[in-house]
Amino acid sequence: MWRTASYYARVLYNFFRLFFWSLLNGFKIKYKGAQKLSSKSKLSVGKKGRITLGGRCMAEEGVLLHAPSGKITLGTKVFINRNSTIVSHESIDIGSYTTIGPNVCIYDHDHDTENWKQFISKPVSIGENVWVGANVVILKGVQIGDNAVIGAGTVVSKSIPADHVCYNSSQTLVIKEKKSKR
Repeated sequence: MWRTASYYARVLYNFFRLFFWSLLNGFKIKYKGAQKLSSKSKLSVGKKGRITLGGRCMAEEGVLLHAPSGKITLGTKVFINRNSTIVSHESIDIGSYTTIGPNVCIYDHDHDTENWKQFISKPVSIGENVWVGANVVILKGVQIGDNAVIGAGTVVSKSIPADHVCYNSSQTLVIKEKKSKR
């Protein structure tokens, strides 16, 4: 009983919180349906930034979604665990039913080595039903296909095809096709 009441209180709190965040940011934050975001998570939007949340997204405490000049799009029922950071200067799309572990960093940009005030950015796309382990870093230009699994501690700098497992082994990025369950 208490768990159900707590869930509905959190959803109601987020309804008003997201409405006011959206209002204060010129409606640059859009959301569909109920959201379950921790009160200690943060959404931040710049002048050209946009954040769109699909229905029933969950974000634990310490999560930062920051779009100073890009757009962040989360599909339906995306779960983002504690202390994860997603920063977009161009575009980051995360598909429905994706689970992101704790302390994950996703960036669609790097600093230009010639001029540190400039950014070099390429879009990041994460498919549906992807599982991203703890302490993963996903860098600019990466596309991750549907049903992929990214092992804990992996630095992803290359695209990962659908239905593949990716992990670091002795400083080398390993990409293997998932075995089907039959």
